[in-house]
Amino acid sequence: MYMIAFMLIYYLTFNILQNGFNFIEKIYNFISIPLLIHYDELDLPDPKAFNLKYEMIFACLLTAIIYSGQLLFGMKNYEKHMLNAYKGIFRDIPSRSTFQNIRLMSKNIHYPGYCIAYLTFGYILIGNILFFFLVGLRILFKHLFIVEELAKLFVPLFAFYLIKFLIQWFLTRTFFLQK
Repeated sequence: MYMIAFMLIYYLTFNILQNGFNFIEKIYNFISIPLLIHYDELDLPDPKAFNLKYEMIFACLLTAIIYSGQLLFGMKNYEKHMLNAYKGIFRDIPSRSTFQNIRLMSKNIHYPGYCIAYLTFGYILIGNILFFFLVGLRILFKHLFIVEELAKLFVPLFAFYLIKFLIQWFLTRTFFLQK
């Protein structure tokens, strides 16, 4: 099952890299038109298939590394649990005597399918989150006026909550704790 999971990660990574550029171009065309109408300060590049090439490559490769690491970690835990089970140590897993063989097989027959389905769904979800995070970082670093506008909003709020926390800490320390 783990070999199939590694093959699926390979397939998803390179299939997304091969076909994802055209999909991103279509989404980019759809999103960039309203942005260009409302914000003429934005210097958005012309919609081409390879505008977000580095973000997509980095998101796919980082997602593949994360999921490969998770699979290797899972295989190591499986090996540890199996070795402990052969030694008779059932600390993390239930003992075999608590289940009947038929019942054990019928309950676990769907495990590989669920594992692959959750792996696929999680890979796509994490890949999209990483991709949009990288695109957001690109926009923030390219257009610093957005960072300035966000800082005008959040820095006073952060300062207010920090001062409120310091006052509460000082009052509780001096008056209530008598120190």
